[in-house]
Amino acid sequence: MCNGHPQQAGIYHYHEFSSCIVNSTPGQHSSLIGFAFYGYPIYGPDEANGVPISQNSLDSCNGHYDPEVGSYVYVATNSYPYLLGCYKGLPVPVPSDLATNKYN
Repeated sequence: MCNGHPQQAGIYHYHEFSSCIVNSTPGQHSSLIGFAFYGYPIYGPDEANGVPISQNSLDSCNGHYDPEVGSYVYVATNSYPYLLGCYKGLPVPVPSDLATNKYN
């Protein structure tokens, strides 16, 4: 129904942009919807003015530098590759409290 499912560990994940994810503030930048497993953010399809981003302004990995966010981001779209087409950049360092399993 929402284009995703839980994996074996029980963590829900998407395979494409889900119609169940809605922008919480129409006319503004899409909300953060998740992170790639190596730390880069994934946002919904709307730019800062609330207009869907053009597929032509995204790279082959389905991302771009987003000045509103201040970093490279992946963008969930309604066309292939939907979320991540490939990986770009270096992994984001894991905060020390997560690396030491403080939350497990």
